[in-house]
Amino acid sequence: MAPSVFDSLAAELLAPQGLLHPGQPPQRSALEILAQMAAAEGCTPQIATQVMVHGFKWWKQPPASKLFVQLLFHIFSKDKVERRLGETPRVAEDCIRFLLTAFAADNAAAGGPEPVDVLRTMGTMLFENGAACQKLHSTLLATLLPLTSPAVSIDADIRRMAINCLGNVCVGTGTKSPQLQKDAFAALLSNLDGDISDEGVSKVLSSAFRGLQLLINENKSLAVDSVAVLVNHLQRCALTHPDSSAKRGPASPARDTRPSPRKGTLFTSDSELSEGELKGSKFRYISPSGR
Repeated sequence: MAPSVFDSLAAELLAPQGLLHPGQPPQRSALEILAQMAAAEGCTPQIATQVMVHGFKWWKQPPASKLFVQLLFHIFSKDKVERRLGETPRVAEDCIRFLLTAFAADNAAAGGPEPVDVLRTMGTMLFENGAACQKLHSTLLATLLPLTSPAVSIDADIRRMAINCLGNVCVGTGTKSPQLQKDAFAALLSNLDGDISDEGVSKVLSSAFRGLQLLINENKSLAVDSVAVLVNHLQRCALTHPDSSAKRGPASPARDTRPSPRKGTLFTSDSELSEGELKGSKFRYISPSGR
């Protein structure tokens, strides 16, 4: 892969005399430019690793931590195959550990990242890197399982991002992490109930189905005792029809008339790349499909 503009900019900013070098005064504008560039184009794995190593050493506190979370999201939202960290598990562990700490800190009010953005970035990073973070599996489960429990009242977006994390962390684990897969499968299965005509619930359902598919792809034996339950949920969702458009009133010309998902349909869940943009980011990520 040829060096990109992002590669050149990152190398210059991280150089001994660069604006992002630890010996230089904090330069938030330089980090913002780097995050903006990452949203616009990809980078080589070597530069990505260099940025990550620098980041979780020097950008742990607000407001740099918020920008670093954005930067990680944009880097791992592109060219996923080239972002695998299996050969450098320490880098993967350090980044996920940073995100776990940032989520627990919940210091958005002080200029830190929004919790939902931390989880979205974590899910994107965990895809195909879960096996490289085996030492953190128990910590990840301790953080994510309570967020996915239907018995806990929690923001739907937080629940959905946690569900995505559970599915993504299992990708590439094969049959090497049976307890992780078992706990994740049970948590995802428990999120298949709810009123599908509700937009938030339908997104959660879609993410849960996607996570279950990822898990079954890794270890088909997980579904042996749950086939009937899965079929019942699939039938229920498939037989739920959208409301008739005739019931809707005419759209006001002054309102945003962009098409929105219809009630009663399963939403396409956040993929391993996630959807759209980070809540606290002004840099929008456009997927390769243009969506």
